[in-house]
Amino acid sequence: LIFPVEIAMADFAFQRQRMALALCRDITERKRVEAEKQRLLDILEESADFIGSADLQGNLLYHNRAARRMVGLPENADLSGMRISDMHTAWAMMQLREKGFPRMMEKGQWRGDSALRHRNGREIPVSKLLVLHRDADGNPEFNSTIMQDITKRKRVEDTLKFIAQRGWIEGGESFLTALAGYLGRTLAVDYVLIDKLTADPAYAETVAIHAGGRVLANMQYSLKGTPCENVMEGKLCLYPENVRQLFPEDTLLADMQVESYAGLPLWDSSGKAIGLIAVMDSEPMADTATVTSLLQLVAASASAELARQQSEKALAESWRFLNRVIDTIADPVFVKDRDHRWILLNQAFCEFIGHPLEVLLGKSDAEFFPAHEVEAFRANEELV
Repeated sequence: LIFPVEIAMADFAFQRQRMALALCRDITERKRVEAEKQRLLDILEESADFIGSADLQGNLLYHNRAARRMVGLPENADLSGMRISDMHTAWAMMQLREKGFPRMMEKGQWRGDSALRHRNGREIPVSKLLVLHRDADGNPEFNSTIMQDITKRKRVEDTLKFIAQRGWIEGGESFLTALAGYLGRTLAVDYVLIDKLTADPAYAETVAIHAGGRVLANMQYSLKGTPCENVMEGKLCLYPENVRQLFPEDTLLADMQVESYAGLPLWDSSGKAIGLIAVMDSEPMADTATVTSLLQLVAASASAELARQQSEKALAESWRFLNRVIDTIADPVFVKDRDHRWILLNQAFCEFIGHPLEVLLGKSDAEFFPAHEVEAFRANEELV
């Protein structure tokens, strides 16, 4: 049987002879505990979550590699002298003092959304679990924390909130312009384009351009030889780098010094591509997953808004055409709504009443005819 032992030796003199005394102690249990502790430490160090501990005065005791990486510290950084407040934003520390720590001391743990502070000053939204640990006598000894980066979740939540708040408050092009600005700020890209196809499908016209924090005037351009041409074929197009070299005929990419591109088609309810939404940047695109997921998240709202614009334009054009047609009719022609107000009149009717079109639209016959005639009009109208 082989087992680990700890040996302590001492020499001494006995009856004028040098003697040695050896004490052996079985340390099997201690070795088992040390191995278990090391396995646990290895698990903590390999975890992708922020895991740390601190004493009750706020001094850091331990933080794993993921914790150091999350806040921008070297993996071998010396944490001695650092405090919990060095890891969190000001508002997150106030939250911990007012809610987190009192709740932990009362209930043994606290859970909530918080924020870390990266060494470069960037705020990192996190989901935080704070746990109180007690000694053998039941007295509070230290606390530990596990945090997960929820940047992507918060980005999705913020985007859905933006769509809900801005998509239905602001209509028309203002929503698409606001959306382009939101994407530019959220993704930190130089350019955001939202385009619609023109009557000539070889050309696109921008309905919103966000460039470096500014809204630019809309323009029309040829799709030939551009990455947008590939998007309009009905698929997501992603070029994380070297997009100018891939599309040498696209002079706009060269003028804007674009290095990376991501674009998604916009569809109407029948599944026809009616436009596109694209982001471009002068640097290579590192987080392509975030860019594409955010574009996919907003594409439905952008498509609906673009389709609504086109429907309203088509309706307005039909209305103008109808007005031109009825104006060619020699007999008086009018159309009323359910409240008996005139909503469509031809020139012959205006001449018959003796008032111009702008005076009659939106008015009712009660304002121009005697009551008994109005009653007769209404009775006839009810038969229609």
